[in-house]
Amino acid sequence: MDDHNGLLQKIETWAIVTVISVLIWLYAEGEAVTRYSERVPIRLVPPVGRQLAIDIPGRDGGEASEVIYVTFKASTGQLTKIKERLQQGPLQIEVADQPGEQVLVLKDELLETPLGQLGVNIVTTDPATLTVQVEPLQTLTMPVGVDRGQVLLAQPALVEPREVSVTLPARLLEQARGMKVWAPLDLAELGRLEPGVPQTFDVPLSVPEELQTPWTDLEPDVARVTVTISKQTDTYVVPRISVEVQASPLVLRRFDLNISDEYLNLLEVPITGPADVIDRIRKGQLSISAVVRPTLSELESGTRTLPVQLNLPPGVTVQAPLPPVPVEVTPHSAASSTQGG
Repeated sequence: MDDHNGLLQKIETWAIVTVISVLIWLYAEGEAVTRYSERVPIRLVPPVGRQLAIDIPGRDGGEASEVIYVTFKASTGQLTKIKERLQQGPLQIEVADQPGEQVLVLKDELLETPLGQLGVNIVTTDPATLTVQVEPLQTLTMPVGVDRGQVLLAQPALVEPREVSVTLPARLLEQARGMKVWAPLDLAELGRLEPGVPQTFDVPLSVPEELQTPWTDLEPDVARVTVTISKQTDTYVVPRISVEVQASPLVLRRFDLNISDEYLNLLEVPITGPADVIDRIRKGQLSISAVVRPTLSELESGTRTLPVQLNLPPGVTVQAPLPPVPVEVTPHSAASSTQGG
């Protein structure tokens, strides 16, 4: 029995020693310090409660992020924690609230991040420093206007809100005063609306091009716009259009052309087109002319009626074909032609 108990005690002692040895080995393994290199994403941020435009020269503005290479000494256990932290996203480095150029010593800056809190010995960073430009952001209130473009409205558009908050770099503050934020109307979308019926919809807002920066921000950035569109096209009967003859010098040396008085004007010509253009024609602000352009081959073939062409503003068309105009054509004599030459 004593021998049996002694054997059990030896086995227990061996097991305890083995477990302790494994634990010591695991601890030593976890505490073994090794040199590592890692790609570390960083993001530059302003101090809490401050609004700053942070720019890395040579980069597209607004992207204050970078990936650097960090060499450090850490235990296996620390390395595991480092990898876990890097999987959570970029390390945030806070820049000073100081306008102008700042040179960040990345090794020192990283000590203020979770890497430093883990007790990691940072050996080097690549690059060693990072130059940034810092500028305060300012917020002001700007009125909202509706940019109707080519859309014809039966009455002025209504917009809500009438003012929005705009955050932008401080250097643009004075320039922004007196400007508007715009709600541009989409002609293609409004073309499907019924004329004369008020319609309300959301319109994304935009600032003038001079104020557009990666840091420019609108709050809110969408407005509710109510519009009543008018008829986009209109028709008008032009009472009278004068007819002119336009011919090349060669034609005029060969032929005399004459249009009788009764055909010197086209009467009651119906046209259609954009309502605003038709309205200007109706008011006499735009004129329309008719021309006859005979060619030498037409006159030599004995043509005595010629087509009429209208000079119309863009988008305006004539609703019915115009009848040809009779033209009296008299050839010059050979002698007179020679003398004229």
